[in-house]
Amino acid sequence: MVFNRKKEEENLQQSFGKLKDATFDFDSIGKYFRKKQHPDAFQIISDKTCDDLDFEELFMFLDRTQSKVGQQYLYNKLRVIPEHHPEVATHEALLKRLTNEPAYRIAIQKKLKKLDKRESYYIPALFQDEYLQPPKWFFLIRILSLSSLLSLILIPFLPQILFFWSFIILINFALHYRNKRNLYAYLASVPQLLIMNSVARELFKDQSLKKLNPNLSSSIKDINKVRNRMSLFKLEANLGGDAVAIFWAFVDIIKIIFLLEPLLLFGVLKQLDSKRKQIEEVFEFVGQIDTLISIASLRNGLTHYCQPEINEQNKKISAKELYHPLIPDW
Repeated sequence: MVFNRKKEEENLQQSFGKLKDATFDFDSIGKYFRKKQHPDAFQIISDKTCDDLDFEELFMFLDRTQSKVGQQYLYNKLRVIPEHHPEVATHEALLKRLTNEPAYRIAIQKKLKKLDKRESYYIPALFQDEYLQPPKWFFLIRILSLSSLLSLILIPFLPQILFFWSFIILINFALHYRNKRNLYAYLASVPQLLIMNSVARELFKDQSLKKLNPNLSSSIKDINKVRNRMSLFKLEANLGGDAVAIFWAFVDIIKIIFLLEPLLLFGVLKQLDSKRKQIEEVFEFVGQIDTLISIASLRNGLTHYCQPEINEQNKKISAKELYHPLIPDW
């Protein structure tokens, strides 16, 4: 365990300032950007312009993020030119610390790497896509669940109810497995949301990072309110292994008898639907931190770079000794 931790820290230290050794799934990377509204953007770089600029090749050079959340956030940042840049000073102060304090940076990177699984690409769907709605006959689920419970209680006193209860179980069995496809639709995103919220909670404890969004604690707490119910998805996603197979088979029987899965599923989805803004705020907080580390890594790997000075009154670009970062010795 200690050896693995040290090895991870060494890898993070050695990779700082270097190109990413990874494959790039631009369909997944660009999902957040394509579905996000940009009402305050000064300009959005079109697909045609991106093709002309070989944007994907440029992105592969610029991207040094640790998480899929950060990767999606960085992609959106590069495609959207904002109207204003009020946070530049805060970002530069943080970039300086991330560059000059390796231990501080690596501690953050280790947290961000928890969101490096492919499933993390699906987190934006929780605040950008429409949720599944319960069917019109969903009231029958509640009736069957309650009927099963009452029948089980009455069987010792009225044994003849056993036949009726068995009939209910058969119906519940069919409905339980019919609902599985609804559950599977969220097995990628919801467990990753739990991880992302946990990562954000840890990062928010840092006073320097807290400045990026001082009011984030309310969003983290709102998502935490449904954490226990969301554990259903986490448990389902982690099923496997002979040691726990018998236990989870027993749990599944309980869920069938009382139709717990559909009741919990649509209850969770209803609550998540009301927390879209909070989920997006946490996503942007984590993505912003990862993007800043990516920028620090990029700068560290360049022989030289510049920080432009923006003058609102002077609408000109002036540059000296300009060079192309993708073409060596250009």
